Amino acid sequence: MTQRTFGPYEIESLLGSGGMGEVYRARDTRRERLVALKVLPDIFRDDQEYLSRFRREQHVAARLREPHVIPIHDYGDVDGRLYIDMRLVDGEDIGALLARSGPLPPRPARCT
Repeated sequence: MTQRTFGPYEIESLLGSGGMGEVYRARDTRRERLVALKVLPDIFRDDQEYLSRFRREQHVAARLREPHVIPIHDYGDVDGRLYIDMRLVDGEDIGALLARSGPLPPRPARCT
């Protein structure tokens, strides 16, 4: 995504990408908060299988109410591109931490 806005979101930076989307640090201008915004890549816009899988992820993730699952604020589409608006969790990238420090002992690795 090269644009700096996506619907009501102002894109600040790319946090990561994978098989089912790109995740951006973004500002929700409607609610004035920072969020993690997952967007289905444009190349999958016409791929019915990916659209179906992403829609399923939207619905399932929005229903989860577990303490170790990131809450979903909103989901939908902007100009035909599907998205999920999630709580932004600041912290160090686990891949960078593991690359620098190696495997974590059990105590620091546990959920708090």
